[in-house]
Amino acid sequence: MTPNTYAALHALSGGVLIGLASWLMLAALGRVAGVSGIAASALVPLPTDDNSDRFWRIAFILGLILGGAAASVWLPNSAQALRPIWLLIVAGLLVGGCYDGRRHYHRPCRRPFN
Repeated sequence: MTPNTYAALHALSGGVLIGLASWLMLAALGRVAGVSGIAASALVPLPTDDNSDRFWRIAFILGLILGGAAASVWLPNSAQALRPIWLLIVAGLLVGGCYDGRRHYHRPCRRPFN
């Protein structure tokens, strides 16, 4: 297997996992997986949230952190930035979009912003 084929399969499998996770969250909880809205409501719950709402939000954030940590241990050379870190930060800020999972929708779900 050539390095380009391996990289393409790696990217494809990662995309499939993200898509399945987004669909599962939408199907199971009726919520869009907007990380910024999930994190904000986990740290400072809205008055309408109950404890079970906060629990899944904290579990979601912990899963992101622990999943990244596990991947860095098992695949130490898999996450190398190909661009300068400042450019990645600027790009991340420009993508933006969903600040609250209840008022706006995340672009990959192909749903309009309110």
